[in-house]
Amino acid sequence: MDDPKAVDADASALLAGQLLLGYVSATELYLRRTIARMVKVCPQIRASNSSQTIQFGAVDYYGKTGIEYALTEQVSFTEPGKIKSQLNARLGVAVGGGTSLERSISEFERLCQLRHALVHSHGVLSSANASLLLGASGTKAYQTRLDRDSLEWAAVVAVNLVRDVNLEVVRSTLWKWLTDGYLTPRKRVNRPRVDRLLSAIASETDRKSKLATFDTDTLTDLVTTVASEMGARRRSA
Repeated sequence: MDDPKAVDADASALLAGQLLLGYVSATELYLRRTIARMVKVCPQIRASNSSQTIQFGAVDYYGKTGIEYALTEQVSFTEPGKIKSQLNARLGVAVGGGTSLERSISEFERLCQLRHALVHSHGVLSSANASLLLGASGTKAYQTRLDRDSLEWAAVVAVNLVRDVNLEVVRSTLWKWLTDGYLTPRKRVNRPRVDRLLSAIASETDRKSKLATFDTDTLTDLVTTVASEMGARRRSA
């Protein structure tokens, strides 16, 4: 008869692995949805993606109102460098060196090495996985052992990436709207546009718990003031 303690340990390890995979896959889904929603919300972003090629079958699958989701259908955000390149190519978000966003992406890419080992080799790290995750080299094969601390780290990594991406997408988009004149000195024009932007990426949980970085009224007042000042400078130039 199997040792109950050994069975419990195996079950716990399996459950921990599934939770970690869930963190990574949920983060990937967030990135896909953010890109799709921003293509729908922002006219400039939609125009910059207008020449992208998508598979014919995606038209039938997503329909006219959801075709934006096809843009990342062939993209794996667990590949090193892919998040940075997609944010830049799809949303015009440049990931600067030494920024919080760059650090969050780097940590998530480390997490993806652990995810790769769990999916493809029952938790055994390849040399490439070990190098990117642990900075390790040599002939020793590392077997992953997930515990509560590991899962907490994975959750923090995922949440930090989501919040940093949200912040940069809002900053980048608002600046694009201001410089292109999509945001104006008129508050009544700006408010619905700001609200659509925040609604596209906002977390209802963060809003209710007062953790959201922005709110519609405050941000509308800010961009209206900035748009007025930019207009005054153009007229005086």
